[in-house]
Amino acid sequence: MNKLYFEDLRYNQYKFLFEKYVAELKHTEYLRNESIAWSDAEGTINVFVIRCNDMYITNDIQRNNDWLVVIENRPEDSFRRYIFKCTADPKYRRNKIANLVEQIYYGNVRNHRWIPGRDAICQDNNEIYVRRYENGEWFEEKGHFGINIHNSAGFFNTSLGCVVLASEDSYLNEFRPLLRRVQKINIPVAVLRDTKFEELL
Repeated sequence: MNKLYFEDLRYNQYKFLFEKYVAELKHTEYLRNESIAWSDAEGTINVFVIRCNDMYITNDIQRNNDWLVVIENRPEDSFRRYIFKCTADPKYRRNKIANLVEQIYYGNVRNHRWIPGRDAICQDNNEIYVRRYENGEWFEEKGHFGINIHNSAGFFNTSLGCVVLASEDSYLNEFRPLLRRVQKINIPVAVLRDTKFEELL
């Protein structure tokens, strides 16, 4: 997968893929709200977090190799796609560090860790699933963990389980202005593997 791959996809392909993923997760715990649906109202966004490695690969092994794709519904039935390199993996392996599980949830916009200027897509609307490692065993946990989609603020390899954009410039010039003009609640966020994304297409 590369940026051109996502640029070549049409709006209806993204929507169809999302709806197929919802149908696949229907009646499972990984559809975090039964009412979640693709949004095509003007001023709304739909979000894909696409992990390009096994969940157990950390960001210090494969750095910022995942993708964040945001579809913005604009006036007169037009749309714009935003494509960002990111990591969906924690910075390294340690006991109990969060690994975001493939799922769909509703996000919302607020500041990451309530820090002014660090607009983010947060998980306040739903409990979500993460997977953790402890004493040689993996286990899943559901809750409000502060797993957000945010910037790195210029720091190197900082994720404790959040989705972190690779480029601070992309955050400041595209992602943050986008979040400041769109609807702030009920943002559909689909987290999935690259292989599942291609399968659903």
